[in-house]
Amino acid sequence: MLRHRTILSTLVIVLIIPFLLGGSLYFLHRAGFFNLENIEILVEGPSPAHYLKPQIENVRQLVEKQQGQSLWTLDLVKLQKQIQQQAWLENLTLVRQWPNTLILRIKSHDVKVLLLTKQGQFQPLIKEGLLLEAMDMKTAPDATILRGEIFHRSPE
Repeated sequence: MLRHRTILSTLVIVLIIPFLLGGSLYFLHRAGFFNLENIEILVEGPSPAHYLKPQIENVRQLVEKQQGQSLWTLDLVKLQKQIQQQAWLENLTLVRQWPNTLILRIKSHDVKVLLLTKQGQFQPLIKEGLLLEAMDMKTAPDATILRGEIFHRSPE
């Protein structure tokens, strides 16, 4: 009798509980419980918020296209590659937070200097001499400003 009870309890633990758990998760998945609803963007690094606001909004718009898709099927590698095409990003981490949130941890490149263009806009210069898109003074980060014809010539 004791052996029969042990076999029955082992059967419940090994077969029935995982089946019920898997079935519950499958049902919740099909019902949309794990669909992406919330997007949290956490910015790390020294750049001020006013400079990053337009760039972060662009990232948010890219991620919002994925809203309504299940976190189980969301291709994070593809999404990360798509977001990292933006030159101002130094590092990006995507984290699923169950049941319906995606967290983006973003680190921006440190702006070394600003190049004043002939049109009166500022072009941030980050490491390795990469110039980012020009912006007006209201959104430009605090950095040393370079102006003059010598900075607009390409090195030969």
